Amino acid sequence: MLRRRDLLLLPVLAAVPTVAGVPVVHGLRLCGPEPLDQLARLWCYGTPVRILVRPQPEWWPTRRALPDRWEAWLDLDGGAAVHVVAQGGSHRRPAHPVAAELGRLLAG
Repeated sequence: MLRRRDLLLLPVLAAVPTVAGVPVVHGLRLCGPEPLDQLARLWCYGTPVRILVRPQPEWWPTRRALPDRWEAWLDLDGGAAVHVVAQGGSHRRPAHPVAAELGRLLAG
């Protein structure tokens, strides 16, 4: 069971080198316009096996707009993960497979 205070350690774990048996968590903070484009340029982690997204609670999704603040957790093969925190409006949906899937999930 993951405790609330354990969530504070997730960004720290991204900086720790791989230790046998301990999964690695990579952190990405995307700021500015078009965070999905930024994600497409920075993505070097391979194909995720599971994606969880969470728009900010005060934002209500529509099919024409994407949220201006959101988080995503992407599980990778081998137990590693990528935690993405994004802030900034996206108006385009890039052709990159991971960014396109995130855009689809965020649009509802």
